[in-house]
Amino acid sequence: MSKLLPTIAVGVGGTAVIGGVGGYLLSTQNTKTIKETFNEAIINFETEDKLVKEKLKKLKDATDLSEKSIFKVAQVAEKKTTDSGLAEFKKACTKIYDSNFTKKDSETFNNFKDYCARTIKDKVTTEKWASTDANWENRLTKLKNNNPRPLSETLTKLPKKSNVDKEALQRWCTNAESLVFEGESNLDFKDAQAYCGKAD
Repeated sequence: MSKLLPTIAVGVGGTAVIGGVGGYLLSTQNTKTIKETFNEAIINFETEDKLVKEKLKKLKDATDLSEKSIFKVAQVAEKKTTDSGLAEFKKACTKIYDSNFTKKDSETFNNFKDYCARTIKDKVTTEKWASTDANWENRLTKLKNNNPRPLSETLTKLPKKSNVDKEALQRWCTNAESLVFEGESNLDFKDAQAYCGKAD
């Protein structure tokens, strides 16, 4: 038997540590796919036709897509004829869904967030999302009075700032609308429902 074969030991949390010649170590951790980690945000391409078309239109209209983007083929096809990029778009999203989730600032996750994920606004629905002419002053007053009490860290801190104004709350909602939907118990989602909805 070769003396160059590496030794393998399994550590805490299922981490495999592989030792070889010269003390070289390689660690591999059990990881989940994006689909497994963000199951609530996965779009069903067979039953959610309206949402799929909205995402595909967003892709078609994108002006900052690189030539190497996983969506480039779909975008080029869609610009030629409506829905002609659908198959490639579905293929790209499926590949992303099956990719390992590493971190939220990775290129793969950003691709997922931008085009293949159900966002907080998607879940609340566009029809029920606040427009620019909403009574933001009144909403800010409610926020300051904890009516209802904010739950997420970012919205909890907002009314405590000395220079807070209605535009600050509106900006919070604008940022929240593009966040990946992580379930109805998610604090950002609950705050968005309370302060970013259509009704005042």
